[in-house]
Amino acid sequence: MAEIIGIKENEVLIGLDDKEILSISPDKLNYTFPKVGDSVEVYGSGDNIVVSKTQSQTFSVPDYGPNTKRVSKIAYVLLAWLAGELGVHRFLRGQVGIGILYILTFGGCAIAALVDAIIALVKLSNYDGPDFYFDSEFGSWK
Repeated sequence: MAEIIGIKENEVLIGLDDKEILSISPDKLNYTFPKVGDSVEVYGSGDNIVVSKTQSQTFSVPDYGPNTKRVSKIAYVLLAWLAGELGVHRFLRGQVGIGILYILTFGGCAIAALVDAIIALVKLSNYDGPDFYFDSEFGSWK
């Protein structure tokens, strides 16, 4: 895989797999804002070269330690929205006491359940991947 190893005003240096260095003008790049270290693919030869940035489809799963409970985002948001008054989402987080309190008060007259559902929707973008992470001992967001 080729990589950008240097950027000058009118020149981009690309290190190729065979240890050669390719010098091209920035207008040959098929993307904007190149950075040193970008992985790229080089297409063509001679004067007909186009360079595209490679796209990674993987994401890393954070390691929050052994006391972590992983919960599906979709399941959590749906349970908080549809069954929040019964506290099902709090049981899922490991907060049994608060779950029982939600059952007894019908989700704090449905106000606390609505707040939980809104918080879950807001936090969707804070977590990469398909899951939320909670502290398994206290149920707090990680």
